[in-house]
Amino acid sequence: MKSTCFAVSCFCLVLTFHNLCGATTIPIVTVLSPESEASSNANSSSFEGDSPVHYVAYATSADCVSGIATMKIYTGNGIVGYETHSSYLDVQLPLAAGVYHTGVKAWDNCGGISL
Repeated sequence: MKSTCFAVSCFCLVLTFHNLCGATTIPIVTVLSPESEASSNANSSSFEGDSPVHYVAYATSADCVSGIATMKIYTGNGIVGYETHSSYLDVQLPLAAGVYHTGVKAWDNCGGISL
């Protein structure tokens, strides 16, 4: 699990990759932004900034020749803040001041899910 914390006042980005539904493919998500500053924990870092928060990420699924179907940014438990039917996202996501545990997830066209 890679955990990265960011702040509008403060929000966290947590990426965990799982293989659900017996899929033989596992999409990999790479988050390029928001940029972060390293902290004492090698698997986490922090960022403070204003809203909107600039998210840039892409997903790949090496074993799925049909590619990525969908990517979503979650701004809380089960709360979709943004969705695209693409393998790439570049969005300015407005967030009110507060603490967020955000995550970026991808689904491929072969049934694989990254969580």
